Amino acid sequence: MRVTASRPLTIPKEQHLATIYLNSYRIIGTVHLQVGGRVSDFVNWNLKEGPFIPLTDVSVFTVDSGELLFKTEFLAVHRNQINFLSIEKKPPEKTAPEAQPRR
Repeated sequence: MRVTASRPLTIPKEQHLATIYLNSYRIIGTVHLQVGGRVSDFVNWNLKEGPFIPLTDVSVFTVDSGELLFKTEFLAVHRNQINFLSIEKKPPEKTAPEAQPRR
């Protein structure tokens, strides 16, 4: 396949704010979804070969106290550890994730 301006090698993606709850942690970060793609497609993508969901600009909190444990530029979360996940359809704002109210 020949890569040209009309056939780029990259897939256009949009940034969305994700909140993931594990047993003891609440993770807030950015997921990168294909433009026009469905959230279910993203969550189920490559399920057999890659059981991790990649996040960028991540903040990790305790569920009990809401205390910020750490921030990192990248985190891969194993799908089997997720209790539930929410993804906002609008792009995340430029405010820091810890400034958002606890959900």
